[in-house]
Amino acid sequence: MNLIKQLDTCELRSDQMAVVWLGQAGFLFKSSGGSIVAVDPYLSHCGEKRKQFIRLSPILAEPESFEVDALLVTHKHFDHFDYDAIPVIAAHTRTQFYGPISCVREFQALGIEGKEMGLLQPGEPALRVAGDVWARAVFADHGEMEPDAVGFVLRIGNTEVYVTGDTAFRPQQMTGVRDTGPDLMIASVNGEFGNLNCESGAELAVYTGAKMVIPCHFWTFREHKGRPDLLEGALLAAGSSAQLQFLTAGEIYICEKTPEGDVKMNRR
Repeated sequence: MNLIKQLDTCELRSDQMAVVWLGQAGFLFKSSGGSIVAVDPYLSHCGEKRKQFIRLSPILAEPESFEVDALLVTHKHFDHFDYDAIPVIAAHTRTQFYGPISCVREFQALGIEGKEMGLLQPGEPALRVAGDVWARAVFADHGEMEPDAVGFVLRIGNTEVYVTGDTAFRPQQMTGVRDTGPDLMIASVNGEFGNLNCESGAELAVYTGAKMVIPCHFWTFREHKGRPDLLEGALLAAGSSAQLQFLTAGEIYICEKTPEGDVKMNRR
């Protein structure tokens, strides 16, 4: 069955949301109200055409059937802003597109305009991107490679999700995330191209007070490398109390927020 259709038929209680890792930095989220939001889905082989980065992981959803309520992009590197998939999604679905100003310009260059597109910039209030899903852009430092890069804090029902995007650990600039106290932190921890590694990812988990950490951005390309297995030890060494949760790509996970504020996650 089509992955989006599987997610669409997934029934959730009011204290739950669904999460799917698409590989690399791509994720799908479904709220208890039924809204489906994607962040940084990489659904093609455009990296090979653009930079000779050969994809090693399978494509888990076809762009022609990738009908989500909102698609958020942290920056315009091809493995986050999929130049081949985004025009197909825009042509075949009802999806709304969001990102920082550099991504908005790329959306416009691809023919996406007007009400189909929204701006998410650091310092701006949270924006309702779909149903009961709110998003705001937060600071990310991806260096000179992509100075306009951002992370996102998503409010999905009663759960706060911090998507780091591609960034280094810059505590002085990340106070807006620390003040959120995210339930989940989805962290790019491959340690290449200026990104967090496991040690700095663990430091960020402590800094934000995240209750659960999901690692991503590894093993899609040889060039990106990554040792996510080191994250468990790094979290312990940093004194983090966060749970470490690895996701199987393409599988639906149910995240539950307990009345005490704890977070649980199980494969559907």
